Amino acid sequence: MMDSRVEKAARNNAVWCDTVCHVHAAPGEFRDALWFNGHQVPRFYPNVVTLTQAGAAAQLESIHALVAAGLPDNWGVKDSFGSLDLTALGFQPLFEAT
Repeated sequence: MMDSRVEKAARNNAVWCDTVCHVHAAPGEFRDALWFNGHQVPRFYPNVVTLTQAGAAAQLESIHALVAAGLPDNWGVKDSFGSLDLTALGFQPLFEAT
């Protein structure tokens, strides 16, 4: 089971992303397993932040929806737990950290 501190940190980061996006008139939405933003977000901010290691199917479904929506280039996913394989969708890791 994932340490709840890690999940709290991921949620805190998503709250920050949502706040910044809201100020830039591009608010996102919280779902069970992720924070999601279907708008063009400020530079260096993701469109998806995973909130839990569980729920990969729902996370991937939301990411597929963004791919299908045809957002402008340079949108991203912050996989807070490093557990999603997004290479088939054309993503590559920018960096990994602990």
